[in-house]
Amino acid sequence: MSLQLPQLLHLNVRIFGCRFAATDASVVDQFNDSDAFGQLLGAATRVSEQHTEMPGADIAAMYIALANFVGAVYPDHLDYIDRVLQSCHEVFYL
Repeated sequence: MSLQLPQLLHLNVRIFGCRFAATDASVVDQFNDSDAFGQLLGAATRVSEQHTEMPGADIAAMYIALANFVGAVYPDHLDYIDRVLQSCHEVFYL
């Protein structure tokens, strides 16, 4: 299950859109109310656990996208970046 170029471009467009959405306080409030970060981190963890055949580059791309989301939407939450890196480390080394 390798991500193809159109899928990666779509992923990048979505992250780019988050950067603009992050400038609107009401959108950030919606992200906070729905625990968007926790849901995305959980989804990334489940995908990497359930698809063990997934190429490492695709797993890394997924966690990079999540880190970009955190940087755009939650720039003051370094603990979220720590959790993304910890989860990625666990996928590759545990």
